Amino acid sequence: MYEEDDTIIGCIFAVCKLSGSKKEVYINEMAVLPKRQGQGIGRQLLNAVLEYSKEEGFAGVVLYTSEYAPAAKFYEKNGFKLSQGTICMYSE
Repeated sequence: MYEEDDTIIGCIFAVCKLSGSKKEVYINEMAVLPKRQGQGIGRQLLNAVLEYSKEEGFAGVVLYTSEYAPAAKFYEKNGFKLSQGTICMYSE
């Protein structure tokens, strides 16, 4: 969590998981208050997860986001790439 004066400004929810034979960190959700976006808070939260992944020797960090959401550009600016060979499936 990112807090200021006992107020939560942003948070990131991530879990460690086993994918095949490798350990990865999966980012389930990240949020920063709209009025505080663009101030580096999301980058700090993301960097904390990336550092943890490296320290623990994990294979990497995985997340899903909509191609239509502004978050995709944020993640690209922070070193994330589209995964090759991954298929996103859903059922209604």
